[in-house]
Amino acid sequence: MSEPFFSIVIPTKNRAFLLRHAIESLLKQTFTDFEIIVADNDDTDATTQVIRKCKDPRLIHVRTGKLSMPDNWEAGCENAQGQFVCVLEDKQALKRRALERLHEMIGRRQPLVVKWQCDMFQDEASPARLRRAKTSPDGPRMISSDEALTQFCSDLKETYKTVLPLPQRGAFHKEVLRQIREGVMGRLFHPVSPDVNLALLALNYVDEILDVPAALGVYMSSVHSNGRSSAEKGALFQQFLRELQ
Repeated sequence: MSEPFFSIVIPTKNRAFLLRHAIESLLKQTFTDFEIIVADNDDTDATTQVIRKCKDPRLIHVRTGKLSMPDNWEAGCENAQGQFVCVLEDKQALKRRALERLHEMIGRRQPLVVKWQCDMFQDEASPARLRRAKTSPDGPRMISSDEALTQFCSDLKETYKTVLPLPQRGAFHKEVLRQIREGVMGRLFHPVSPDVNLALLALNYVDEILDVPAALGVYMSSVHSNGRSSAEKGALFQQFLRELQ
């Protein structure tokens, strides 16, 4: 079987109620040359039950268990066979034409790394509301890695989600990931800030990235955000620390 164009890795733990929506958003894509790899770190078989109901040959179930979050992300990406690898968190969904648009832009610009924006459904607000990402009418453009790094360093707290090619809102050519794995760290995801560290490593291996100033995805829940829990020292953050040992 030929390699798919995209590998979409969904790392998950005890969130089967969210996972099914993430998977459905992929199965409804207008572009179909992809595989879905679910890295199932559940304590129960709830995720297994969700996957059994999705009878699609593109869906690959990787049962892990008892891993830290970064290790589970690593396990999922180790199974990716596609030309470009993306991470979709279980609380995310891709908009219906997202992969079609990405495939078209990659074919035209030939980037090795791509980043885009995401909308956010704020279910912790009262009433709940959708916060739309800032977009630009200028369209996608190639930006140098130096420019992205300079913007990031200008305001570390506010710019990392919009400037860096984070894996949960980005796509990485398999060759870039191979180089990172063979580097000093020996893996893709550092135990601390795995998404930010991968983005910074990618900038080290490419001269430029494709910046798509449009929201191709949406976070379905802010209540279940690891970043939000970290800022508030919440239960998810405490669990993350325990798993790191």
